[in-house]
Amino acid sequence: MSDNKNALLSMLEVINRRSIEIIELPESKREGRYNNCLADYYQAAGEEWGDWEHAKAYADKIIELVRSLVTFIEAGGGAARGRAHPAEHQ
Repeated sequence: MSDNKNALLSMLEVINRRSIEIIELPESKREGRYNNCLADYYQAAGEEWGDWEHAKAYADKIIELVRSLVTFIEAGGGAARGRAHPAEHQ
């Protein structure tokens, strides 16, 4: 598998994992977690690229994707009352 494909798969796994972490939080704690994730993505991208403006745009898009995935999972019945189904994570 190519390095680019491996990098993409790794990134998607992290996005999925972050989405599940957020789903498992109560609504009152989710925004704080989104902000922490945003800061993590911004810092990592900025350090890697040395372009902080591009890093900000990248981090914003990744968090938009995480938020969309959380909404998609919940709308599809993959969560109950803001909580992921425990049987799906075993």
